[in-house]
Amino acid sequence: MDAHLDLTLPSTCPELQQGSDANWDDASFALYSMIELSSEELDKLITALNRDWKREMTDEAMPLVRTPTVYDFSGKSLRDVVQAHVDLDKEFTPRDDGGAEGDIHWYPTAFVVVTTREWEEKGLLLVYVDVEEKECPMDKFFFHIDNANIMLSSLNFGDESPSSSRFNWEMGHGVNAGMDE
Repeated sequence: MDAHLDLTLPSTCPELQQGSDANWDDASFALYSMIELSSEELDKLITALNRDWKREMTDEAMPLVRTPTVYDFSGKSLRDVVQAHVDLDKEFTPRDDGGAEGDIHWYPTAFVVVTTREWEEKGLLLVYVDVEEKECPMDKFFFHIDNANIMLSSLNFGDESPSSSRFNWEMGHGVNAGMDE
């Protein structure tokens, strides 16, 4: 992580508790960057994040991770990234099949942030709001790129909550003890 980055979060963010009446099956995790990345570096990262997902899913499946139109937050704070994610159009598509109100195409309660060009060794940051808590507290943790598919797909499928993902996948903890040494 670049030492000069401001990674402070708001203590809560109930505005991220979006999409509760929507189907999230086709939702991608947004990837934001707090450092300048070339298009080649960004493509390499997106490819790495989606490699296993694309092997396991159909060709029609949305990418597990993609960049929104505005993703470059170099020189900005993590609070700015949180606000951008709050403001991000989640691409809601209405449904009338008696199920959910509609489909959303951006995962509303969590996103991924690049904080260093050395993401292969130092990891990526998952930022999330804990919607299971009344106050919707915000939290974050670094995870290893090798665990991105299993962790993010488990969140996407509802097999894990962000807090259990933190317990299982945070660098230096859980299954990752020793990976970041």
